[in-house]
This record gives sequence, C-alpha cells and structure tokens, in this order.
Amino acid sequence: MRKVSAHASNKQLIYFHCGMHVPGAWAEHYVVKEGDLAKLPDGIPLNIAGGIPLVSLTAWQSLHEGNPQPGKRVLVHAAAGGVGHIAVQIAKALGMFVVSGAAVWGRIVDRSMPCSVLNSDRCYIHISCGDMHEHTVSV
Repeated sequence: MRKVSAHASNKQLIYFHCGMHVPGAWAEHYVVKEGDLAKLPDGIPLNIAGGIPLVSLTAWQSLHEGNPQPGKRVLVHAAAGGVGHIAVQIAKALGMFVVSGAAVWGRIVDRSMPCSVLNSDRCYIHISCGDMHEHTVSV
C-alpha cells in the first residue's frame, strides 16, 4: 500500500465509490488509485462535499441520455434542487439553451432574479403563497 503523494497529502481529497454491493463499499478505509481522487474545493466542508459526486453523476447521466449538443434546448425540472442545479451548470457549460423549472415560496419582487440565480436562459417558476393562491409564471 502506498500513501498519497506529497502534492496531494496536504489537501482534502474526495473519492466516489460507485456501488454499495462492491466489496469494501462499507469499509472504514479503502485503497484507491491516486488518479481517482479529486481535490475538494476550499471552503466546502467534507460532510457537504460527500454528496457532490453522486449528484453530479446523476445530472451528467440524465443529460447524456438526451445526446447534449451546443444550442440544443433542455428542460431541467427542479432546477433549484440538488441534481437540478448541477444539471443546469453542466448543460450551460456544454453550450445548451436551458429552460428551468422551480418552485418558490412567497413573493418574487424581481422577476428576472430566478433565471439569473439558476443561470438559465428561460425559467418557469411555480409561486406558492400559502393557501391564498398559487400560480406559475414565465420569467
């Protein structure tokens, strides 16, 4: 067994183990190839970063099934959620036209805000103001 090289030893590293039924999946320690490790970005705690690989893989696989192409349109439901917000970023990085859907509680003062926050080209926001009324708006 070899330790992580000196250039990686002083950094927080993350590894995504795919599959709970793979031998060693539930082990406290696991031997991996150094090339399979990724540096954890500064400021992201380990307990938060633990979900990033699975969420990102799910978003990538979902987009990949649709044969992503620059300029192609994609609709991302729940774009403010865990998988959705990553799917939007991947689709934008691939040059796709992103239409996102999300739900918002309360009132939107600036109607352009959801699209800029979600980094989408077009947004459909379901606004819920409690029991009084609910409606969907295009922004």
